[in-house]
Amino acid sequence: MELDELTVVNLAGSALGSWAHAPSADLPALQISTCQRLLLVTRQGALEGWPATPPPAHGERLHGRAAYARLLEIGCGLHSAIAAETEIFHQIKSGWMEFDARRGALARDLRPWMQRLFEDVKDIRSRHLRDAGGSSYGSLVRRLLGEAGTGHGGPTLLVGAGALARSVAPYLARGPLEIWNRSPERLRELLSSLPQAGQARALACDTPTELAAWRTAGQIVLCVPADASTDEHRVRMWRERADAGAPPAVLHLGIERAQGPWEAVASLRTLGDLFALDAGQRQRRDRQLAAAKRACDEHSRRRVLGVTSTPHGWEDLIACTLLPTQL
Repeated sequence: MELDELTVVNLAGSALGSWAHAPSADLPALQISTCQRLLLVTRQGALEGWPATPPPAHGERLHGRAAYARLLEIGCGLHSAIAAETEIFHQIKSGWMEFDARRGALARDLRPWMQRLFEDVKDIRSRHLRDAGGSSYGSLVRRLLGEAGTGHGGPTLLVGAGALARSVAPYLARGPLEIWNRSPERLRELLSSLPQAGQARALACDTPTELAAWRTAGQIVLCVPADASTDEHRVRMWRERADAGAPPAVLHLGIERAQGPWEAVASLRTLGDLFALDAGQRQRRDRQLAAAKRACDEHSRRRVLGVTSTPHGWEDLIACTLLPTQL
């Protein structure tokens, strides 16, 4: 497949919210779905006549070099809420491996361009985005907790086991870490993804066990949505600790600001504080992001000319050569 046939549909923000249909599993496109956007990567014309695709007026429809440049920018985290974050690149890799496992004609067409994408993203990140401030939710969480401080010892309690918890957990597992979630399966998956030499352990999945862990935790990170009934009990446990003179620091990533019972928690940090910390690092990172965006454009120009980028190791190529079951 030539570069001018590459097509990208990018739905984000209001475009994503106004499109109510979920893509079909047999849609002729690589689908990358995140909390911020839906990407469809395909061959030009492949989506014509498919009712489960967004209308042309929704989001971006890009072709050729413009499509490849946009994929580079998104893969480098330049369009993420936390600029230069790395999770989106991992999501693109994972989505590609699942799609490539089907070994269809479209996967064969896209494979060379996905390989080039992985090579170019790594090259751009290594040249322009190294140490680009808060490049992940986990690093920002670690900084917020460090600024909050506790001084009371005790393990970190992580509540949740979804995508956000999985991105944060490795940064918390360097010390004693207790993880609670209602789903035993998700807990096992999260625990198995952490270094075996770490000090993380899963708690029993009942609510009393979570609340009991509040009595001994030095700091608590919630990666779950607000839940009025359970939150009342959580805040009551915090108040007991505060009355005893040893309140734990609490970081709630399921709310953007203190609300409801959480207004009583003096040591509370929220998703809004995470974004504010990221904004504070933005001036230096803005220069890096501008350089990275120029590099995305330059890499796409080079691909038009058939010029290869600096070769990279097997970790970039493996996503284009192996089935997920072989990893």
